[in-house]
Amino acid sequence: MNLHLIDYFVALIDYLFYISNQTKTLTMNALQKSNLIIKNLRCKVFGHKLITTKDITPYIKEYKCKCCGLELTNNYRGVKSILTPELKDVNITVMDFYHRRHQRQTA
Repeated sequence: MNLHLIDYFVALIDYLFYISNQTKTLTMNALQKSNLIIKNLRCKVFGHKLITTKDITPYIKEYKCKCCGLELTNNYRGVKSILTPELKDVNITVMDFYHRRHQRQTA
């Protein structure tokens, strides 16, 4: 584990040194990419800071990382997985069924 952390920090230092030498030729996209790499490195080392963005059911939720913007959801086993467009559609459908069923039970 410690070797991986050292490799990440060495790569980060090399990249930052490269950026400092190339500041005149960098475009905004390159600066945004460097910020994204630093944010992703933070998440890889310390873990994601997840916030709940949507409650689908009491058991299924959608999450988003505050740092890197990664979107996650609970899969059918209850494990967090990356939120794909297909899973977004499934979550919307499940939310509709859940709300319809609970509206009928309360009426």
